[in-house]
Amino acid sequence: MAGAIASLAFTGVASAADMPVKYKAPPAPIVSCTWCGFYAGVNGGGAWFDDGSAIVNETTAGVPFISGTWPGAGNFGNLRGSGGFGGGQFGYNWQRAQWVFGLETDIQGGDIRGSTAATLPYIVAPNTVTVGVSERIDWFGTLRGRVGYAWNNFLLYATGGLAYGDVRTNVAYSDTFGFTANGTNTSTRAGYAVGAGGEWAIAPRWSIKVEYQYINLGRQTTNATEFFAGAPTTFAINTTTRDDFHTVRVGINYRFGGPVVAKY
Repeated sequence: MAGAIASLAFTGVASAADMPVKYKAPPAPIVSCTWCGFYAGVNGGGAWFDDGSAIVNETTAGVPFISGTWPGAGNFGNLRGSGGFGGGQFGYNWQRAQWVFGLETDIQGGDIRGSTAATLPYIVAPNTVTVGVSERIDWFGTLRGRVGYAWNNFLLYATGGLAYGDVRTNVAYSDTFGFTANGTNTSTRAGYAVGAGGEWAIAPRWSIKVEYQYINLGRQTTNATEFFAGAPTTFAINTTTRDDFHTVRVGINYRFGGPVVAKY
């Protein structure tokens, strides 16, 4: 009897040893998504115009006016200028491993101005013509994509997309014969923005950034009729300005919900 029991016990142990063993996978890695989700913030900085020549053309009855020493147009200097701006931004980021993709929009108010003026010989000596050209941007905004690479709490990115803004150009003319003209053109223009920046997460929900953008809003032509003794004449002037400028800004962002932890 004892031998039979021992034999059954041995058989049970052997059968248990032959049963398959379930494999338990290691725990899934945990990846911190530092840059994911919505964010909003404020920024401010400075801007400066590219140097563009202020070429002013003169016409009479719609055709170029050329007479004596006056070739029908003159270069009245380079339209240089600068100014400051400030505003806010709002965006959303997706993060895949160390790559970050996002969309961002911003709107800025500012006072960015440039001007030039000069006096040139006109028709016959000693007559002269004096012209001043100015340009001003009071506000602008962008809607851009972003792509970046993250190292822990630091993000380096490139950005580009749509730009738009309010551009105001003025041209003022006078000559020693007594003709004067003054013209203003204000319009909301669209173009493009490209740039790059760096952002540093200084706390679970807060980050600071430094960013450069080049903004190009195309070209704008301003026309003005010449007056003599208070009456309009067949003479007119026009100038075309380049509406592009550079910006450098610093900003701070708040990320809603803080960092996200994702399990794969």
